[in-house]
Amino acid sequence: MRQLRPLLAPSLVDVVRTHASADSPARRLGVATLVRVHLRAVEPRAVEPGAVEAFGTYSRGPRIFVIAACVERVSDTGWTITSLVIG
Repeated sequence: MRQLRPLLAPSLVDVVRTHASADSPARRLGVATLVRVHLRAVEPRAVEPGAVEAFGTYSRGPRIFVIAACVERVSDTGWTITSLVIG
């Protein structure tokens, strides 16, 4: 969690903490393994995008799950995850 905190909007910290907790029902299925990731600029014609959408799939045991996020540039040096859906 320490590594992710600087990248997350404050409102998302609890969401990630809940999914990462040891008593999360999904954890009983096994280790999460990333399957596929896609990135798409929100404004595709921009020279330097101010936001990107990230989406993909991951597996836990025999099941496949999805994850999607909006990542926005907050300064010249960094990006922040401003929305997140894990399902």
